[in-house]
Amino acid sequence: MKRVLVGSAVVLILLASLALLVVDDAPAVPRPDAPDAGAPERVVALRRAFAGVISGGADSITLGREDFDALFTVAAWLHPDVRGRASPSPSGLSVEVSLGAPVPIARRWLNLRAVAAPSDEGVRLSRLSVGRLPLPATAAPGVAAAALDFFLGGDAFRSALDSVARVDMTGESATVAFHAGETLETVLGGRTIERVRRRAFHSDAETLERHFAAQGAKAAREGSAADWIAHALLIAADGADAGGEPRAEIEAALFALGLHCGTWRLHVVLGEPRRVRQASRCRGLTLGGRVDLRQHFAVSAALHAASAAQPAFSVGELKELYDSRGGSGFSFDDIAANRAGIRFAQQMLAGGPADWRRAAAMMDHEAALFPAVSDLPAGLSEAAFVERFGALDSAGYTAMLDVIERRVDALPVLSADE
Repeated sequence: MKRVLVGSAVVLILLASLALLVVDDAPAVPRPDAPDAGAPERVVALRRAFAGVISGGADSITLGREDFDALFTVAAWLHPDVRGRASPSPSGLSVEVSLGAPVPIARRWLNLRAVAAPSDEGVRLSRLSVGRLPLPATAAPGVAAAALDFFLGGDAFRSALDSVARVDMTGESATVAFHAGETLETVLGGRTIERVRRRAFHSDAETLERHFAAQGAKAAREGSAADWIAHALLIAADGADAGGEPRAEIEAALFALGLHCGTWRLHVVLGEPRRVRQASRCRGLTLGGRVDLRQHFAVSAALHAASAAQPAFSVGELKELYDSRGGSGFSFDDIAANRAGIRFAQQMLAGGPADWRRAAAMMDHEAALFPAVSDLPAGLSEAAFVERFGALDSAGYTAMLDVIERRVDALPVLSADE
């Protein structure tokens, strides 16, 4: 018994010593400034390029310093505990990443540093360190892959590394070439999405299919979407009363709402009911008198059901920044619709069948769940947004968000359980 206690104490001391080496008090990478309109535009372009690789339309992707900056800036805006920077050069790609590591008593950070050298044989990390602990170059790729696979689940990252054929460095750009074939599409496409879906949702495909079909039977084709949303809540309440798991029922209701009244493209993450691409009867309905505001509300509610409020809200902000570059412009009414959808989803996910029925009973008028937006600034170009508000972290911008938040707070549906 004494040997066991001594052995356990030694193991604990070793683990504590290791933790002191790999966990730091502060992030090595500072939080970047709020993204400007160019950052989401670059990320969208990279996503399209990467989609081309996955589909087999291209066999490589090139990223410059500004692309890396945009990726890390957007990542930090979506997830404040993720920070990073990259420095591409002819000799290799240096990457630093700081990850918030919540531990008892105090805030800690994992600081990772790696250098990827040019290689004709896949990814070759010439250096990797975690905190103050350097790792042998030969072990670096395996350790990095194992750590990320542990975090993501499965072997996706290891398989993704195996899909890389070559890494070329030219000036301040890195070009990653991939092996052609089924492996890349499988690893970076369906398998990863399915893994995320299983970890995020309580609802199974059959429950989602049932809700999608039940909402699709709704007769309304014009007017406010409030009645459709109330109908979705009643379907969830009936399902829970019939023995369904309440969380799974309300998730499925929100997902089906996103597919019908938001966009069918959500099927990529939420699953694909067999009739998802049919013309939904929700397509002519509105919120705030507009179809696009209904779409913002429904998509945000569905995304929140599969994520957290900050990522779902920040995605909406970044989308508005992207639009300011020449699309529909930056619109605070869209932001308000996003926020209303998120808060609606939060309230419904926190409640049960009785709460959903009470909320549905209030939706005979749209003002119960959707704020006034007609006086909010809309359609701002990038120049107009910068002139009036500066950036996403400015006092003027925050004041506008406060106005929106107060209006959303006052919505009757959000106090339906009181």
